[in-house]
Amino acid sequence: MSTIDNLRSRIAGIVSPAKNTMSLPRQFLKHGNKMMTADWTQINMKDEDFYTGYSYAAIRNRANKVKKTATENIRTVSEIEGFVHPYLEVIEDSSTFTDTQFWNDISTYMDLEGVYYLMVVRAVEGERIGNVTEFKLLNPFDVKRVIDKSTFEVAGYIESRNGQIREIPKEMIIEMRELNPFDENSSYSLTDAARESQFTLKTANDHTRHSLKHNINSPGILSTDVILPDEEFTNFTDRVKGHTKGEVVFGNGANSIKYQSMGVELSKSALKDVNEVNRDTLFSVMGVSKTTMNIEQSGTTRDTAGVQKQLSIEDHILPRITLITDALNQDYKNFYPKDFESNQAVIVVDNPLPVDHAGDKLANDVRASELELFIEMIRLGYDEDTAAGYVNGTLDIDAIGEPELPEPIIPPPEDEDEESEEPEELEEDLTEESFTLNQFEEEKAEEKQGLVQEQQGALQNAIIKAEEQLVIAAIDRLPKKIDNQLQEDDLVTATEQERVERELKTVLIEFYGVVFFLEGQNVINKRISTFTLPGQYKIDKNSNAFINKISEKTAKSHVDTVVSDVLQVARDGAKQGLSVVEIQGKITESFGTKISENRAKAIARTETNRAFTMAQFDADRQFISQNGLESRAFKRWVTRSDDPCDFCLSLEAEGEVPFDSNFRNLGDTVVVGKGDSKQVLDVNYTDLEAGNAHVNCACIYELVIRTEAENAIINEVKEAKEVLKDVRKERQEVNKEKRDFAKDVDELDDLLEGL
Repeated sequence: MSTIDNLRSRIAGIVSPAKNTMSLPRQFLKHGNKMMTADWTQINMKDEDFYTGYSYAAIRNRANKVKKTATENIRTVSEIEGFVHPYLEVIEDSSTFTDTQFWNDISTYMDLEGVYYLMVVRAVEGERIGNVTEFKLLNPFDVKRVIDKSTFEVAGYIESRNGQIREIPKEMIIEMRELNPFDENSSYSLTDAARESQFTLKTANDHTRHSLKHNINSPGILSTDVILPDEEFTNFTDRVKGHTKGEVVFGNGANSIKYQSMGVELSKSALKDVNEVNRDTLFSVMGVSKTTMNIEQSGTTRDTAGVQKQLSIEDHILPRITLITDALNQDYKNFYPKDFESNQAVIVVDNPLPVDHAGDKLANDVRASELELFIEMIRLGYDEDTAAGYVNGTLDIDAIGEPELPEPIIPPPEDEDEESEEPEELEEDLTEESFTLNQFEEEKAEEKQGLVQEQQGALQNAIIKAEEQLVIAAIDRLPKKIDNQLQEDDLVTATEQERVERELKTVLIEFYGVVFFLEGQNVINKRISTFTLPGQYKIDKNSNAFINKISEKTAKSHVDTVVSDVLQVARDGAKQGLSVVEIQGKITESFGTKISENRAKAIARTETNRAFTMAQFDADRQFISQNGLESRAFKRWVTRSDDPCDFCLSLEAEGEVPFDSNFRNLGDTVVVGKGDSKQVLDVNYTDLEAGNAHVNCACIYELVIRTEAENAIINEVKEAKEVLKDVRKERQEVNKEKRDFAKDVDELDDLLEGL
């Protein structure tokens, strides 16, 4: 490279080292400070290029949804009733922007730049921070971070606008930033993710416009079928050039002159396939569909369009609003901790999507009815495929036929006068029939056990899935700065928790429904056999109420436990001085597959025990009510473990209680031992109606139905004990009065002696 080329390269590098290459030094002085690259496919777009076409429509569409959703669903959650978050009041009372403009502008800039800087007007004097008096909407393209090189933390901000520069203290900026997994100090916007598809669309449009422009005056070729002599060819060209515009050019002979246009067909210049593929990619990245962009799509029904709209709100709009409110809440917690401690005020956004509680209840009722029908058909002898086909409607009543049951055992007619011809053979046949019936009962029992195990496995998988979803959500939302102010909502949003709870509750309802129906029928049959009284079990209103209540409580309890555990791991990691990446690894390690499976097994086992004991309780409730046994029905706690705990042994030793009474109510305690050996079990989950005093508890209860005579005697004994108790109490009072009288006499004697 010559000396002059070296000089040109050095000048190019000094003026703009990022935009120039040393391989093409001559082009800099010729073309100026422009990107000099031989590769035309390199993406080179300005931010303004994204605010056009489809991307403009998508950004505006998203901003409009954000402002509408936020203004209609933002509220304050506080321990003080009626309290309004001070930041919401500042936004509402602003004289420089409207409420809708606040949400609209921030959403637009977040899509374009991936970061927004909200200026907070408040007095800052050393460590003293004054109250917020006003918010200012800044243009993030004009604001830059200032990083302290010694600590790598934000030291402040600089705003450059209209040739003027001002410094802004870090305490006066609320920064809202989308995650950039590659560089935490650089923003990463939605338009960055859509850069390739938008560039291709723009390039294709440029090509189309170029083709349209040059096709207008594109030349054509006139030629003849034969090569003309020079003199004739010159005469031919002069005749064509000399004719008046619009006149026809005549040829001497058929096909003697041909015309071929050099223009490009417009259908080929439009690059339809290129545009279609990249438009779909652009829409996918920006979280919109053709329907939500008001583009008519053949085959899209109203229900489909509604689902797309709801997904857009739930997956993109609500998270965007939550990101903004989280930044506002975090600023309030950081700079006004005393105020936050007193009012616990946070800004939240409610999910605007309709929740069809009536529809959910109807769906649960339908599911329970279908499940009941399926189990009944299995009990009658139909195989699972036939039962399932009839329940879901793929098989009609004629197609399922009759169930295959063993032939009933019909003993031979007794005839004392006529001896059986083949008694040994008949006895052998009866034995075979009995074996067939026993085998049938065993198969039904195995099918029942298989159904329960299948539901238990589904519950276990649902618990693992719920835990994985919560942990992933918490890791994704883990803030860069973690301290004791970190709350559960900072890791997993209320909307996400409710969604996981809802999914887990649905599985639990199905699980309890299966166990209740199977075990309830089994218990009723035992009661009929034991007490020779009629009975019938069904999942009634009370059964459904309990199933819904316990399913909701169990789902919420598990979700709360997981979120609380994740929060504790994050706080412990922060105390140890771990980085965010290290804390994420700690959370992943703490909630590994093995731990999740063990926890899921423990919960599934506990809920299975609870389902069986409560199914027994539910069946006994119906049996007692159907036979009017309320006054004679009792129950006693029974331990089944080889090594029961002291609490369960204590409950067992307490004996019988009325059936409609609890062994312990919610909030009570079970106390064993005295003094230093005293132990207390808090009943803090649900009433102890039938067992399950603690996790993995396998205790049940035994139903006791007293006869009228037994009940009368026991009641008389109880009354006698009460009378005896009253007599003892009166005796104690009389003895106390005697002691008091004797004491008074002694005092009088002492007084007389003194006189």
